[in-house]
Amino acid sequence: MRAKQTANIMNENRNYENIYDERIMERCLGDLEGKPYTSNNNIWDININSSSDSMETMVEFKNRIYDFLDEVLNEYQNKNILLVTHGGVSALINCYFNNNLYEGSISDKFLKNCDYACYDTAKNKVLVRN
Repeated sequence: MRAKQTANIMNENRNYENIYDERIMERCLGDLEGKPYTSNNNIWDININSSSDSMETMVEFKNRIYDFLDEVLNEYQNKNILLVTHGGVSALINCYFNNNLYEGSISDKFLKNCDYACYDTAKNKVLVRN
């Protein structure tokens, strides 16, 4: 909901179409939803699939985001696009474009609230897959 509200605010007085896609929703944390994040928490470690049966695994989360990005890059070649989303998604977007999905946590790649990153989709793009 917050990402949609932000996109709508950013698009005020412009004639751009907002497109909503559930594939870039934040990761489902199951039983941990709404609980404070601690740096000792391994929920963002690519090698740890889940600490709870109700949590979306990191592999499922990564595949969902990467599939979305593959499709968007194919459909909107040579166009500027703005994605408005959340921290976990922003970290995987960073990994996707910088080919740095590495062993361990991606929590150091989260954008801060109201922060942004720019990526050149034409430069050295190589997909990383597990």
